[in-house]
Amino acid sequence: MSTTEESEHGERVTRWERRLEVPMLLLAGAFLVAYAWPVIESDLGQTWESRLEVLSWTVWAAFAIDFLIRLWLAENRLLYAARR
Repeated sequence: MSTTEESEHGERVTRWERRLEVPMLLLAGAFLVAYAWPVIESDLGQTWESRLEVLSWTVWAAFAIDFLIRLWLAENRLLYAARR
């Protein structure tokens, strides 16, 4: 039985989303740490600030790549992009 989401975006997108649900949640947590740590502790030092900034941009890139893959997998790309 297919869900409404499957019928709207396709089975391939749904499988991809299920497969990456936990890794994307972990990346969201990593982003939260990378963003909040410098705000909470102002004297981290340049090395840690640079590392956290790299982590932040890496997570952004991962989310962008994930979105592009979902868009590519979607049956109706325009509709999928409009609803996301």
